[in-house]
Amino acid sequence: MASCWQTASRRRNGRTIGGIQPANHVLTAGVEAGSVGVYGVRHDAIGWYVKLTIDNVFDAKDNVTEQLFTISCHALERPLRTNGGQVQP
Repeated sequence: MASCWQTASRRRNGRTIGGIQPANHVLTAGVEAGSVGVYGVRHDAIGWYVKLTIDNVFDAKDNVTEQLFTISCHALERPLRTNGGQVQP
């Protein structure tokens, strides 16, 4: 199965994830450490499954910032229904 990291340069991966809109949202799920958002995105004629979370990160001075983490990013195996409609593989 293709992943965002294997099939795309970091620039293309950034465009895939950076282009996520509310219409791409599938669901939000609670997990032990918080919540994750699942999205379906069509980019460069490929449908992608993307799972993201935002978490607090502390720097060397104990300042906290929120950072976006990609948990999963791979080509769709089957259609995925989003708020904006169905995304095809």
